[in-house]
Amino acid sequence: MRKLSILAIVCLMAVLAIFAAVSDAAIDPKSIVGVWLFDEVNNKDLSPDSSDNGNDAELLKGAELVDDGKFDKALSLSGDDEFQIAMVETSKSLDSCAEEYTTTTWVKLKKKDKVVLGGCCNDDHAIINFKYTCLLNIFGPGRGGGHGKVEIGSGQLAPSWVAGPTLVNDDKWHHIAFTYDGKKMIAYIDGKVDAESNTGGVFGLTGQALRIGGMEGERPAWGLMDDVAVFNTALSEADVNDIMNQGLGKLFGFTPVTPIGRLTTVWASVKSER
Repeated sequence: MRKLSILAIVCLMAVLAIFAAVSDAAIDPKSIVGVWLFDEVNNKDLSPDSSDNGNDAELLKGAELVDDGKFDKALSLSGDDEFQIAMVETSKSLDSCAEEYTTTTWVKLKKKDKVVLGGCCNDDHAIINFKYTCLLNIFGPGRGGGHGKVEIGSGQLAPSWVAGPTLVNDDKWHHIAFTYDGKKMIAYIDGKVDAESNTGGVFGLTGQALRIGGMEGERPAWGLMDDVAVFNTALSEADVNDIMNQGLGKLFGFTPVTPIGRLTTVWASVKSER
């Protein structure tokens, strides 16, 4: 009886390991360009891309991972003239976002209390960007009454920019997404549409690096970022909510899931039979 119980546990471990690796997502995994969970960093200051595309993010200027993330760890950014960012070098997979695009992230941003770094725009939080070619941005104090609002767009779209009414610089976690399908761009905050605009054009991304948390020399984000992703398609509102509610790691099977906790109960049952 004991041997059968042990065999059952081994089989259960195998089954759980298989199911842990299976994605629950309805989103086509082939549309993933990069996923940065910001849960680990190697000795070359690279935080790995969890997708198969190899778009690892290099932490620059003292940017670091801390334990206060939405999920496990998070990217911590100082928001000052150190201009801390995470940089993803150019790649063909990044270039594939030129015609359709989605980026999603959790942010916990502090409110900048004065106009700095040259005034308007330079004191924004450039959350995720290919510089001005494709930008998810949070207004800084130089924007006056717009301080804390989310802006999306590109200098290569017409019209180029749109911003919504919701403020996100309150030192609380917010989920933000930017989608573009070639005809309309939409900003989502905490799963709801915050701003949208009919527009058109193609992002000129060839040779462009992806920047997370700011730009070189301007718009440094101040606070935490976690669970960042880029897709080469425009996700739906339902997709955005799936990512927000489940997290990228769980949704796509990137987060290691071990059956140890579940097996504790099974082992207890086996011991009781002895």
